Amino acid sequence: MVIDIAAQYRGKNNGDLCAPLSLMRKRGWTSSDQLNKAKKELVEKDVIRVSRKGGLNKCNLYALTWFPIDECGGKLDIASTTTAPGRWKI
Repeated sequence: MVIDIAAQYRGKNNGDLCAPLSLMRKRGWTSSDQLNKAKKELVEKDVIRVSRKGGLNKCNLYALTWFPIDECGGKLDIASTTTAPGRWKI
């Protein structure tokens, strides 16, 4: 899962990464239950952070915690950072 989310990172879009089933199907995910469990585990381990809570016609957005969080055009619920925010341990 983390590889599938990280594959979207382009150097200036950390925080604007998403993982809806419609996109993740292209990367081999078939179960929304397994997808949600994987995302939840990565958030709990602080490998990724929710940068925008989804809602009506908006998916959750995520940031990788080993890179600084980018501005992303004001669409995030969290502030951008100049250093990587992660304290993750696997």
